[in-house]
Parts: sequence; structure tokens; C-alpha cells
Amino acid sequence: FRQGMGFAEVLVAVAMVLTAIYLLRRRRHDNQPWSHILDPLSAMMFKGAFLPTAKVPNCTINACMWFDHLPSYERLRDLLQTQVVERHVEFRSTCEHGKYGMVWKEMKGFTAADIMIESQVPSKDDLHAHMESIIAVNIKGYPNRLWELHYVRAQDGDHGMLIFRIEHCIADGLALMKVLLNIVTDTEGNEICIPAAIAAKVKAAEKAAKGQPRRKFSVRTLLKWGAVVLDVLVAAWRAAMMGKGKYDTVTPLNPFGKGQATPTYCTGPAVVRIPPHSLETVKQIKNAAQSTINDVVFTCTAGALRRYCQEQNVDMDGAAVSVRALVPVGFPHDPNSMKLGNNWGFVSVPFPVQEREPQSRLSRCQLNWRTVKTTLFAPVSLWISNFVSSTLPPFFARDATTQMMARHSMVFSNVPGPEKPILLAGAQMGEIQMVYPNVITQFGLISYNGTLYGNFTLDPQRVPNSSRVAELYVEELQALAKAYAVE
Repeated sequence: FRQGMGFAEVLVAVAMVLTAIYLLRRRRHDNQPWSHILDPLSAMMFKGAFLPTAKVPNCTINACMWFDHLPSYERLRDLLQTQVVERHVEFRSTCEHGKYGMVWKEMKGFTAADIMIESQVPSKDDLHAHMESIIAVNIKGYPNRLWELHYVRAQDGDHGMLIFRIEHCIADGLALMKVLLNIVTDTEGNEICIPAAIAAKVKAAEKAAKGQPRRKFSVRTLLKWGAVVLDVLVAAWRAAMMGKGKYDTVTPLNPFGKGQATPTYCTGPAVVRIPPHSLETVKQIKNAAQSTINDVVFTCTAGALRRYCQEQNVDMDGAAVSVRALVPVGFPHDPNSMKLGNNWGFVSVPFPVQEREPQSRLSRCQLNWRTVKTTLFAPVSLWISNFVSSTLPPFFARDATTQMMARHSMVFSNVPGPEKPILLAGAQMGEIQMVYPNVITQFGLISYNGTLYGNFTLDPQRVPNSSRVAELYVEELQALAKAYAVE
């Protein structure tokens, strides 16, 4: 100490102190089982993830399912009781403050019938508008009720839809997919396997958990660990700058530039559905371009944004143009555990809107996503989110979330779904949409039975002629298919 501490020593000391505080705050309750304790992100979701100025009432995931023939109400109720309520403590509980954090408090006598709400619309064509009105309000009984199911029937036939509304504090998209697969079967009544994309993530996580054989110390090992430390520091800086760095360019889809008003929650969101499109077409483009499905759909979104802004007389060719997405990167949950929760971190990924041709946009998307996949950006972002939300006062987490949203144009989410037709309580589902109202435009895409279903959930008062965005997404997909000779 006489000579003073260098930068490295100070950094290590600060990291040790912060980690000690983090571990201290995460001490478990002596009288609570592990399954009853909320993880840091889930607790933050329940307590409020945004500043009050954003006016976000709650964070609700909406899974909207269309049926030509609705399942039996009674059979569905019994299925939810045995396979959801009785299997997962999160679906029969509310949250309360414990000694060291938030815990699940089971509600005595709670049944699936308590959260089922029936309604009717005149015709099949009215289902979409009815869905938009439902997702615009809080879950009935919130915060003492954290999920509900709307059973909606069209009076002109057997058509209808189910709208599962689930508070984000219960689970993230990957965990909810696990719940969905527990209550559905294929057309022959067999269990549905976990989607291949999620299974690959689980396998990779299990392999990493086993670790590598211990090796002797060498210069190569030292250099390797030095590179890891550097990667962590760079990732931590990038994660911090998501909420403190530059603002995106002001566009009709993103009016919240530097010096503009704070993003606020839309109380009357529009769900702009993208016409269903073939997963096989996207796969063929992916193979021809040696990319990934995510690269292709991200490129289609980028092309739609460029085309839409140009139609709105916004210059997208300048070097200073910045249009970025916040992308939640999920990490696999334990497949052998009934515990749900949230296990994901945000990363910032640029949309290559300056690129003038679809092929060049796809090439740029590949480079942008390779940076995410080959670095520790996502896991470090998750660690920082967990640390901030579990250790520091709630203001810091809320400010970080609000500032991140203010600096980005969109939240982009892509979830792999069932690869075959599925039956829910004996009825075959025709379409599924993942809808999430947010303070900025939200893009959600899910695959099902060889088809991709997506939507832009946005504020129609801020985004003029918003239905055009979905049309331009399809035009970009068609342009990509033509460029790579895909029929």
C-alpha cells in the first residue's frame, strides 16, 4: 500500500467486493425450498423494470393461439390444472417480500378455473381486434393474479382463439415453451419433443457444465486466460454502453432520440401481423448464404425498416445513421427441473439499414451476429443484470432498462416452436403469435409446423401506416429468395 495500487489491483479489489455483496444478497431462505425463490431478473420484473416516467403497468407475455375448432373448455381447464398449476409453483402463487428477496407464496385453494375468462366476438374477422383490446389492459386481479387465459369464441362458427397472458416474472420464452410442450401432443397423441434449436442449446450447456480435463500450466494457457479476461472486460463495457452510449437515429419507428422524451408505454398497442411465411424458404436462403435462420429473419426486418423509413422520406444512407435492436439472448434452463424463471440477457445488434442490397444486408447481419456469438457479450450482460437487480437499489435497474430502451429502435425476439402440428386438449392449433407490448416497437417471431408467424407490436399513434412494415418484411424475404435463386 505504500507504493499505491495499480489499475489491475484496484479492478480486482472492486470486483471481489462487488461479488461478495452479490453473494451476500443472494443468500437463500432457511425455510424456503429452492423452487420458491425468484431469480434476480424475475424479481425485478415483478417489482418494476422501468422508471415511473415510462408508465409501464406490468410486463406481460401474450401467447395468442388460433383454432378452427376450439378445444373443450372443461377439458382445457382440467389439463391446465394437472399439467400447469400442480406442476409449477409459479402458476399457483403470487410474489411477496422475504428476508433476502422475493419468494413465491402459494395461494390456498387456487385452481385453473380461477384464471379462465370466456368471451365472444361476432365473427372470425373480429378475433384480432379483440385480442388487441385484451392485451392493452392489466391481467385481472394483478398483482395477486399473475396469469390468465382468455377463451374467445367466434359466433359465426367453431373458430376461436386462446390468449395465454403470463407475467414475465413467472418465466421467459424458453421456459414457457417447456410449459407449452407439457400440455400439447402431436396429432397421434404422442408427446412433443423439444425444438431442435433449444435442444442444441441445452446439450451445449450440459457439455460446458462437465468442464474440460485439467491441464498443466503453460504459456498458451496463460494467454488463453488473458484473452478471456480481455473479452469479459470488453463485454462488460459494451453491456454498460447499451444504456449510456449513443442514441439511435430518430425515425417514425423510433421517435426517442437524444434530447427527446423518455419512451412511454402504449396503452393502445397495434399488433401488426406479418403474413405467415414458409420456414423451408428461409432455410433454403440460409443454406445458400451459409448463414443461420436468425440471420435471415433479422435481415428481413432490417430491409423492412430501411424500406419503410425511405417511404416516410427518412434518409437511411448516411454514415451516421444508427438503427439497432435489443435482443434477449436466452440461456437453457435445467430440463430436469420444474423451476421456471428468467435466464437471459440483452445484447445490442445493429440493423444494417445503410446497405442498399438484400445480399449485402445479409452479409452484414452475419458479421454483426458473429460478434455476439463468438464473444462473452450475452453471458456478461446476464451477469450484470442479475447483479444490478439483486444487489443495488431498484432505481439503478429501472434506470438501466429505461435508458437502454431509449437508445434503441426495437426489441427483436425469435423463438423456435413445435416442428409438427400440435393438439391442445384435443384441438389442433392453426396459428400462434407471441405478442409483447413494450415502450418501444417489439418484433416477435415464432416457428410452428413449418411456418413462421411474426408481428410488430407498436404504437399506432407514433408509427404512421404501420401495416406497411409487415408488407415490406415479406418483400425483403422475396428479394432475398430471388437473389439466392430460391423458389
